[in-house]
Parts: sequence; C-alpha cells; structure tokens
Amino acid sequence: MSVDTAHSFTNPRWTPDEEKTEQKIQETCRELPLLVEWACAPDSLLTEEYQRHGGEAMRLGLHNTDLSNPSKVREIVEYLLKVTKSGRRVMLWISLPCGSWCPWHYVTAAQFPWKVQGLIISQQMSRQIVSLVVWMWRKLRETGLADIAFEWPQRCLGWKILELEPLSNELRYECIFDGCCYGLETTKGQELKKTWRVRTSCQALADVLNLRCKGSKHAICRGKEAEQTGFYCELLVKTIVDALVQHFLGETDVADAEEEEEEKTSQPAASSWEVPLQTSGRVWLPENVDVPPVPCVPTVPRGPK
Repeated sequence: MSVDTAHSFTNPRWTPDEEKTEQKIQETCRELPLLVEWACAPDSLLTEEYQRHGGEAMRLGLHNTDLSNPSKVREIVEYLLKVTKSGRRVMLWISLPCGSWCPWHYVTAAQFPWKVQGLIISQQMSRQIVSLVVWMWRKLRETGLADIAFEWPQRCLGWKILELEPLSNELRYECIFDGCCYGLETTKGQELKKTWRVRTSCQALADVLNLRCKGSKHAICRGKEAEQTGFYCELLVKTIVDALVQHFLGETDVADAEEEEEEKTSQPAASSWEVPLQTSGRVWLPENVDVPPVPCVPTVPRGPK
C-alpha cells in the first residue's frame, strides 16, 4: 500500500516541534509549490495526480477540518505563511460546495415555501466560507509566493455574491470550459457538458482550461450524475497538473519529469507530517472579515406530512 503524502489534519491534539517542522519545510522539494486543495474529498484525483509528478499536496475538507470555522482557517493560514517564509510557493485550488447556489433551488422554493429558511441558512454558511477564502488569499498574496484558482460551475449563482467580488475583481484570468471536452461522462458512458468557470492568478491554467463544446448530444446533468461531477475526471485532472508542472518547472514534456523522478527511487520518499488544529472553543473571525448575519425570514407553516 502506498503512503499518502498529502498533509493531514486528523489529529487536533498533536503539537509540532517548531524546530523540526521548520527543518522539514526546508528539506522539501522547492521546484513545485505546495498544492492546497480547499474543500476536497479525502481521495481527490487532483492531489493523487500531483503527487505522481513528485509534488506535495494538502487535502482539506469535511473529512478532516471545518473550513467555516475562522479559528481553524487562521491556523491553516499561519502554517502556510510559514511554508512561504521558507521560500516555497503555495498553489491554492478552491472548489467549494455549490449546492446552495444552484438555480433549481429557486424553483423548489416556489413550490415548497417552508424550505426557504433552510436554503438561506445554507447560503449564509457558504458566504462565510467564501469570506474566509478571500481573507486567506489576501494574507498569502502579500508574500508574493502564492497562486490561487477558484472553481465553481459557470451557472452557479454564488458568483454574484458580494463576498466573492474582491477575489473575482482581483484575479486576472478567467477560464470557462465544458466538461465533455475533458472526458466528463455519466456512469453509463454518456457525455456531460457541465460548464465550469475558474478565476485564477495563474496564466498557465487559463491557457489550457478553455475548450468549449462545438455541439453534440449530452446526457442531462442532474441528481447523482451532477453530484459525481464534483469529482474531476482523469483527463481534466491531468490537464490541470500538466499545466502546473510545466509552468513551475519549465518542462516542455511532463514525461521528462516523470523519468527524473524514477531516477530518484533510491532516495527515501518524503513522508507526511501533520499540522495542529487546536481551538480554544471560541469562534471568532480574523480581522477584515465581514460576515453579515443570517437574514430574518418569516416563519412559513410546514406542508402536510
């Protein structure tokens, strides 16, 4: 069984030795940035592919931490600032849950009014997570050693929320692409057109995430098939990682990097290390993060059981 070198946040009681942690950072490969997947699955293909090319990655999601908790986000940022202080770059890949911003929710709300308040609360949670992402980016951007890519479906209504405007306005590059052009299919092998939108500071991603469908028959993207699209397909993942590797290593052929990695098999593989996520129990917001309160919604009688 291979060792997962993605960073873990599963032991909140563990306290690192500062000197050893600093030494570990200094010993890591500096050519590729540390990839941080924000709100991903514990077995995400993006991290797996990045590691295959010799990069190190950190998976963050519901399986190991609460990205809506400001105190925990602050601890993660403090750790990433330490990584950049050592001279290493950080690449943030943000893919937040978008279910609460699906346009179909408004159709459902019109038919079932008692579901409105739950939808608003869910959207408010999403707003807080976005606010924390923006705060994190501002902190890391100041180091000059960080890049970011923020991904949501193109039709996601979350693109229009005020909390995301600072990030959308600042990031120079925009990618709009159709999933079917990157091998996105249903479990039955039918093409899915799902269109994604990515705002990023990395031009290399904008150069490759730009394919649009010229017209073909697609399956309907809904239900379980829509949920599965949250897990990127293999060709899309390979396209993203190849672009990052070529950009940061200057490789014209990613295969060369793979061959070089095979030559280093005699060297011990980089082991994973954990980062503490201790909290005092207080929930607070970092400075400059303004999260509005949940709006008051009139009580609506529930429908018949």
